[in-house]
Amino acid sequence: MASPDPTTAGTAKAFFDEMGGLAPTFHAFSARWIVPGAIAAQPHAFAEESAAIFATLAARIAHENEELYPLADWSSADEPESDAA
Repeated sequence: MASPDPTTAGTAKAFFDEMGGLAPTFHAFSARWIVPGAIAAQPHAFAEESAAIFATLAARIAHENEELYPLADWSSADEPESDAA
């Protein structure tokens, strides 16, 4: 997120950097469980891994909703409107 406000820009960068850690985790999860028969062979492991990854994603979404988006709204409210018509 490009912003002239250093707090907004720093927070956006922190969220972007944090997401970098979630993507490989999700790709590994997907690769492991997309194999035919993998879930049937280890249903409990699949359920545990699913719960963990979805809890991580839910926490991330909650954090964005509580911190990042209000900051972006506050920051954009200070910007002048453009006449892009």
